[in-house]
Amino acid sequence: MYQGQIRVIVAIIILGGHFLVFFFGLLLGVFGPLIGADAVQTVLMASPVLAVTATAALMFALRGEVGIHRGRKVTGLFAFVTIFFPTALIACVFVVFYALYVELNGFGPEQMKIALGGIETFFGVFLGAISDTLFGKRESAAKDAPPPPIKRGRRQIEKSPTV
Repeated sequence: MYQGQIRVIVAIIILGGHFLVFFFGLLLGVFGPLIGADAVQTVLMASPVLAVTATAALMFALRGEVGIHRGRKVTGLFAFVTIFFPTALIACVFVVFYALYVELNGFGPEQMKIALGGIETFFGVFLGAISDTLFGKRESAAKDAPPPPIKRGRRQIEKSPTV
């Protein structure tokens, strides 16, 4: 696999997952055992780390690259790690939502808040590193940028790109 392919896959996972976490968090407030402030806190606690990475993925998507550069070929470990951690974060949040929804023995709103805090803390560093690696600065930015103007005397002369 190539880095460009991984970027697209992870962007889809993160953007879709962020939407689903937000949506199902709201549904817990409507159809589940949460009421009022607990429902709002659930949505606010379940999405900060995912929201930061989702913002980077959204910016990647909004750049509207016509042809995403394939980039370099990545190792199997790179592909696994960059896909696994966002997927695992989303899955863990849904497990907590499910445990709350079925009112698992002794699992209430307070336990949910603690679990979500732990999950967000654990995955935060990993998703930050993945976000920076995949959606940070574009590798091709230096190639795509026009050359800087050359200063000669009192006025600047634009250097025309050579093709």
